[in-house]
Amino acid sequence: MQFDLLQTALKTTNWQETKAKDELLKSLPLWIKWGVEIYEMDIGKDGHIYIVAPKKKLEFDQLRNIVASLEKKLKKTVLLVADDLPSKYRSLFVREGVPFIYKNKSIFAPQMGIKLMDFKEPKLKGAQLKDLSVSPFELKLLAGYLTGHIANENVNLKRLENILAKHGVKYSKSKLSNSVNHLIKLDYMDTQGHGPHKMVKFKSKEEVWSKLKKSTIKAFSKTAECYYFVEGDYIISGESALAHYSNLADSRIKFLAVTNKDFLQLASKGKPYGDFGRPSIICDIFKEPPSLFANEGKYINQVELYFLLKSHNDERVQIALEEMLSNIGLKA
Repeated sequence: MQFDLLQTALKTTNWQETKAKDELLKSLPLWIKWGVEIYEMDIGKDGHIYIVAPKKKLEFDQLRNIVASLEKKLKKTVLLVADDLPSKYRSLFVREGVPFIYKNKSIFAPQMGIKLMDFKEPKLKGAQLKDLSVSPFELKLLAGYLTGHIANENVNLKRLENILAKHGVKYSKSKLSNSVNHLIKLDYMDTQGHGPHKMVKFKSKEEVWSKLKKSTIKAFSKTAECYYFVEGDYIISGESALAHYSNLADSRIKFLAVTNKDFLQLASKGKPYGDFGRPSIICDIFKEPPSLFANEGKYINQVELYFLLKSHNDERVQIALEEMLSNIGLKA
């Protein structure tokens, strides 16, 4: 029934003439209003849905976060218009559960139990689809370079191993080799020589950063509220780290970067911390050790912090991110 109502509404209504009410638009964060147009469509007795059309070029993560934020605020189905988005995004939307419409061909609305798709994943004989996204470990390597922990010089795998070891982290040669080869394929690094004489070098910081901030980054962390605490030396993350790097006022909430092991220890061995109403600690649980390439051995590096907070809906945070990046010669 919902499918019939939605399909009929999309066919018979010019949704571009159903712009959402001013009261709703005024209540939304600036970063959403700047990025998308929002339309409200009546679908009969089942109420209404919202249709979101990008106003400018947005990255996949930004689109996903806009839809998630609107769904949480509006408590309604939100459909993203994918007509002018890169075709590769549509399969990513399905994988990530992001509802969308594509021209008059596809409707994907898992909340309503609707999946009408006419596009197919390409099947290539004897080949695999190229993975264009940056993994958490690859992001870590790029962040280390962009923040000066890895010098702009020709290195081999052994030299990279030693750099990581000096920062207290040991990785397998296979993981390091696979990640370096992928960064070469993604055009973040140049290579010369072969076999044991093979050397690699990052491209200029301007080239790397320009490419990285437009790339799809695989999930490298998740965030959780912490109500228990174990004393220790933790890496500072989130808004607490941003306050260190910029003029942002420090939050009364403490933001910590932890590993999953650290977080489980906090939950199982920690003492009650806070008033159990609003948490006093927020934990960013990183897939890769947050201590690797942390500045002053205390603060999560600026590049990982940028990608952690770039979709934050507070305008003050966005301004602080720009300030933080400008201090290391990068632009948001």
